[in-house]
Amino acid sequence: MERQPVEAPERLSTREYKKLSEAAQNENRQRRIEFLCNEHLLHTPDLDRLLEAGRKTLIRNGFPSNVARTGLAISGPSTVGKSSTILEIGRRHHRKEMQGASGWDNFMPTAYVSFGMAHTPKMALMALARFLGLTFATRTNTMDIGEATVAVLNQLGTSLIIVDEVHNMSGVRHQDTEGAAGTLKWLTEHVNATFILAGIDLPNSALFSGTIGAQFGGRFNIYTMEPFSNNSAKERETWKKLVATFESYLLGVLMEHESGSLADVSDEIFKVPLSPTVGTYSLPHSIGTLKELLVSAALTAIMTGKEKVTVGDLARVFNRAA
Repeated sequence: MERQPVEAPERLSTREYKKLSEAAQNENRQRRIEFLCNEHLLHTPDLDRLLEAGRKTLIRNGFPSNVARTGLAISGPSTVGKSSTILEIGRRHHRKEMQGASGWDNFMPTAYVSFGMAHTPKMALMALARFLGLTFATRTNTMDIGEATVAVLNQLGTSLIIVDEVHNMSGVRHQDTEGAAGTLKWLTEHVNATFILAGIDLPNSALFSGTIGAQFGGRFNIYTMEPFSNNSAKERETWKKLVATFESYLLGVLMEHESGSLADVSDEIFKVPLSPTVGTYSLPHSIGTLKELLVSAALTAIMTGKEKVTVGDLARVFNRAA
């Protein structure tokens, strides 16, 4: 889960770039493209709030208690940054726990699994088992898979388990739903670890409903991440700061882009005119979509030699992707 820091290449002016040899220009262009296509984590109020919540949860669960461990559940629609947030929590915990653990050969402080295709308890346990490198015969029953998985996690000293796309365990029938919640509840009771879940609309999901689901959900502090809005002056200022942060970091590799030019018109990014006939189309106001729009537009700016991005460029990118 370790992520290497990504450093932006030194920014050159157009004059400095033209003085380079053709080979050096190609290398510079390739380095900038690689930077844009790499993984980026930019701090936002939501990210900082959830990193702190993750730290507090892990600290509390590090002390003996007669009651069940508290978990953290992060809910929200797609592209608001749930996966990036839980992965960063996991990376930080991994780095912290690995310090001074050189004498423990089989040590894995953090486990990560996505339930993208796990709709039943057995599929969920199999997904976690695969992460651990365990294999089972097709006829192996759910309890045997669960007990073997729990034993390995405790043997490895895993103290944080991150489950992404947990909403997929909703099940088709009510019985499956109860089984899904019961399975996760059982895992939290038998693994000596903190659980952090992420998924879509978790408070209203079937996973947190029903008798067992209510018991299971009661052990988690639920945080909701929402798309940005611009209904108030405070919300507009928050959105402007986000645009400015992303613009400064991502578009700083463009030779002709004036820093702050998009932030100054951040309100326009909420509703970009695509054409006189189409009218207006609201851009999704989420971290993931904003980042992808900026990266895509910046790549086009590099490849075409334009070397800057305007609101119109973002609209064209979004119109092609819509």
